[in-house]
Amino acid sequence: MKKTLFVLGLAVLTLGCKQESKVDYAILEGNISNFKGKELAINDLSGAFRGKITLKEDGSFIDTLKSASGTYMLSDGKNKMQFYLEEGDRLKVNYDAANSATLTFDGSAAATATYYEAKKKKSQDLEVGAQNIYTLDEEAFLATLNEVKKAHQDLLTASTSLSASFKNLEEANINFEYLNQVNNYELYHGYYTNNREFKASEKIHALLKEVNMGDPEAYRFSTAYKSLLTGTYNQKAAELVEKDSLPQPLALLKAISENPNDGIKNNLLFENAKVYLSYSEEPKTYFEFYMANATDEEQKAEIRKDYEKLMTLSEGNPSPEFTDYENYAGGTTSLENLKGKYVYIDVWATWCGPCKREIPFLKTLEADYHNRNIEFVSISIDSREDHDKWQKMVADLELGGVQLFADNDWESQFIQDYMIKGIPRFILLDPQGNIVNSNAPRPSSDEIRNVFETLEM
Repeated sequence: MKKTLFVLGLAVLTLGCKQESKVDYAILEGNISNFKGKELAINDLSGAFRGKITLKEDGSFIDTLKSASGTYMLSDGKNKMQFYLEEGDRLKVNYDAANSATLTFDGSAAATATYYEAKKKKSQDLEVGAQNIYTLDEEAFLATLNEVKKAHQDLLTASTSLSASFKNLEEANINFEYLNQVNNYELYHGYYTNNREFKASEKIHALLKEVNMGDPEAYRFSTAYKSLLTGTYNQKAAELVEKDSLPQPLALLKAISENPNDGIKNNLLFENAKVYLSYSEEPKTYFEFYMANATDEEQKAEIRKDYEKLMTLSEGNPSPEFTDYENYAGGTTSLENLKGKYVYIDVWATWCGPCKREIPFLKTLEADYHNRNIEFVSISIDSREDHDKWQKMVADLELGGVQLFADNDWESQFIQDYMIKGIPRFILLDPQGNIVNSNAPRPSSDEIRNVFETLEM
């Protein structure tokens, strides 16, 4: 009998000491009153879109974030809230959309969200705008940066409800914010003062020499650290372009491949390949370099799929189609309707500055070739909410050619099929609807006229 009781006792002890499974998610919830929209967008530290959260009729919402550890931005299109989550955290967000001052946070992650709001207000109170600060001479520039840095450090010290681990990460982040702006000084000062030959002193460069480029914890937590790395690698890529005459996308991959941390290196290589592979002038060389230097097999498999898809967009292949896009002139237009002529397609949006800078050149190009066998087509990928803005801009700028409105902005199948990650993007098709160039020269370049002159139109 005693033996039986002893065994049962062990069983009870085992059950009592059984380790609970670790929670691998965080919960984000809240309520927004007087909000005219129906969805919120959530982005992670890199700015990458994590998903949409649908609000109920009463303005409440709740969502579960898997593998949640990290910094996030929640946006309703006008108001933005930053917060930091660990697995097991819960954050409640409540406010009146008509009055951002009503914003409150509750839950285990409330302290970091409150801190970020206070930090944002502190930055606004200091009124340090990019154009103003980068026009300053070096001494005044560094003095201003140090003032901002100290203000943020004082705020962090005074925020006693924050955990020690978060404070350590944020203290490093404040320094990376400082160094990131220091790193930008030479380029931005030259731009804002219209002195492209400007060179910063050794004092500026000395501040950047001790940065650890392979810190995975900083990379996970700090947007500024990632920006600092990205800016540094862009500078190194520019040097490789000048020194070795490498194409810029390939030069950037080569610079990134020198990062000492495999996780950071793989992430930066992958992010750049997802965007720049389809823009590379030498996609085969670019792809082969990526495959030789990346070590994450899942990411490599995805880039291989992108490369294989890109090869279907080579010269001479049939173009992907679009069907029944709204035509500003009335009715709808499909790509099939445009066969019989060369087609020069401009993918743009009303909010895109570089797109708008190409418009005068596009209008001149169209006027110069209006008697030739070519159709100039502009496809707006504005969101449905900006439809009226699109119509107004077409009218106000007296845009010519065929003005179309894509059916689902960035998610339109035609945009996806062409792997378009940035705009403006120009595409040239022949009269049979085959691809001449899936990444054609811009109207502002002399090269596009040279291309046109080689065609029988």
